[in-house]
Amino acid sequence: AEFRSITGLVYQDFNEANVCDLEPDLAQPFEVGFDDGYIDPRVFLLIQRTATGVLVFDEIAQSKRLDEESIRDLLELCARLYNRELPQGWQTMTNTARSAWAHGNGVKLPELAVGSTEAVQLMRRFREANIPARGGTHLILEGIKVMRQLILDGNGVRSLQVNRRCKGLINEMTNTYRYPDGVRRDSEKPEDGGDHSCDAMRYWVHMRSGRR
Repeated sequence: AEFRSITGLVYQDFNEANVCDLEPDLAQPFEVGFDDGYIDPRVFLLIQRTATGVLVFDEIAQSKRLDEESIRDLLELCARLYNRELPQGWQTMTNTARSAWAHGNGVKLPELAVGSTEAVQLMRRFREANIPARGGTHLILEGIKVMRQLILDGNGVRSLQVNRRCKGLINEMTNTYRYPDGVRRDSEKPEDGGDHSCDAMRYWVHMRSGRR
């Protein structure tokens, strides 16, 4: 990513110091933050709490995919993380059966998926794959405040680390997630569009970042 000086960025303190090459500890739990969409991108962020903060280590961003197809893609990503080859018949299996195969072959799945309460059907698809799902509502401005504390707090600590392969999230943080007219007004909602990964992150952070 290019870290340029762009006026009006919502997360103007996010920079190279928040980007890393860290990999998750696959022996430890991880979760998903999601933002639902069809024409607009549907985004899944794979997130792990660490001893020092929060690591976003992978992402899926796609448009015009059915809910069950996106869940299948997530299960495939988990299998790749654990270097497992997909079994014969994978494409015709249900996501419930794929989940059972994963559990039987040492593939950990997200312990929780967190997103908007409006994504009722997608949450049902998560649960069919034996991934608990939870929706939460909060004021966007409140969620942004929590995000900013993770990015850079008052003591200069950057608790949020994003693996550099998460190009969609990094691009939104550093380029497209802005305030109207390029002017930062903390009492104003950011522009719509160019915000789907940031929304997925915000949903998760607001509900989960302070919990162990």
